[in-house]
Amino acid sequence: MAGVQIADLVVALLQISGCIARYGPTGFIEYRQGTVGIVIAVPHGGEWDNPAIPARTYGISEGDDHTKELSEAVTSAICQSLGKCPHLIVTHLKRSKLDPNREIKEAAQGDPNAEEAWREYHGFIDEAKAREGLGLVIDLHGQSHRKNSTEFGVSPKYRRVECR
Repeated sequence: MAGVQIADLVVALLQISGCIARYGPTGFIEYRQGTVGIVIAVPHGGEWDNPAIPARTYGISEGDDHTKELSEAVTSAICQSLGKCPHLIVTHLKRSKLDPNREIKEAAQGDPNAEEAWREYHGFIDEAKAREGLGLVIDLHGQSHRKNSTEFGVSPKYRRVECR
């Protein structure tokens, strides 16, 4: 319940500032429409532990620390720098309930509410990409482990990354 009250406050503040947040029918996925071809997707920053969705029983369930806050800072910096704002898609469910970076079978593990949230998340990303045509999608992650390191993630099919 506290999550819903906080979400209502955040929506109200965003509306006052001119940036309107939109939620999918489940209420778990937030989309703020941008004005430039940059899409910031935040799959593992959620803190909502909805009891109607069972915990996932396999796959990674630990969330990424502070990614929602990081996305706010990155979004704000881009808006100030470019005078245009990126699209922002945020999953508010804990990763133990939904992992939208996985295929739907592993992501939602058969729960219809989690499956619908997965579809909303990817639908909002597709909507943002369609609005802009060309652009950049930033899949924003953080770390919850305590290793002091910077990680650059790529698809497992790539064995090395070359910078030129």
